Amino acid sequence: MPDNITSSVFTTAGLNQRFKGDKGEPGTQGASGNDGANAFGPLAIKTVNETATDYPLELEDSELKLVLTNSLVANTVTILNNATVDNAIGAQIFIAAIGVGQTTITAGSGVTIRSAGNKFKLTQTFSGISGVQIALDVWLIFGDLEA
Repeated sequence: MPDNITSSVFTTAGLNQRFKGDKGEPGTQGASGNDGANAFGPLAIKTVNETATDYPLELEDSELKLVLTNSLVANTVTILNNATVDNAIGAQIFIAAIGVGQTTITAGSGVTIRSAGNKFKLTQTFSGISGVQIALDVWLIFGDLEA
């Protein structure tokens, strides 16, 4: 992990819930199989510190992680293409700005980002957005955004 990034775990009653999937197939020695896999766990936090002005999202950032940008200057978070970062369709990202520098979400080569009104900048400190990969290299972002 680069020097300008720290990680921690954010746990609250609402975010620390685990949801069970469907019941599995009947077991060979019992009437029912095991519960399905857990679908949600604690949300880890990665802070991109003041020295970073551009941060390319990594695969682990779409694995229940909140990326916090903490910059004194304008900065960008880049969503990279699937040839570089192999995100599954349905992968989710969560980004929030905690520094005074405005954060802009940008598309890497071959990536399309869709948002209401073509807005890609977080509006202010403590703004946040979510994003979902809805097709190969196509992301839908929504949240506290401006043009």
